[in-house]
Amino acid sequence: MQDKMSNITKLSTAFITLLIIWGNLSTTAFSTSLSETHILNTPTTLYVGGTGPGNYTTIQEAINNASTGDTIFVYNHSSPYYETLTINKTINLIGEEKNSTVIDGSSQPQSIISLTADNTTITGFTLQNTIDHPNAGVYLHAPAGGSGPHRGGAWCPQRDSN
Repeated sequence: MQDKMSNITKLSTAFITLLIIWGNLSTTAFSTSLSETHILNTPTTLYVGGTGPGNYTTIQEAINNASTGDTIFVYNHSSPYYETLTINKTINLIGEEKNSTVIDGSSQPQSIISLTADNTTITGFTLQNTIDHPNAGVYLHAPAGGSGPHRGGAWCPQRDSN
């Protein structure tokens, strides 16, 4: 009889040990999965033209390194930014001050900003120096198969402030 009790005790101990190990593994796997998901979905802010580490020197470089939902903040003290931009992901592009944060198209025969992503915010900029071109200013591309003028998109021309 004592042998049966000893065996039952050993089996009970082994069973409880397995439950504890299983619970720890499940909890670890679940918490790792949650924390990885949280990290992947957290929007960040990228900076252009600032003076600290991690600042980008061009707006397009920051756009290329941004993820969907990120914000790109552009300082005005490195303005004007001589570049044209292609935005192909949902981001927030924010200039420090609309009159002094300037994107200069350098008289390129294309849009200063070509936008193909939905739900993108662009604010706080002056766009200048495009040539008289059908797509000057900001060109908004329609989704594939879209209809309308300008190959399925629309454009917002640069306006003279004089």
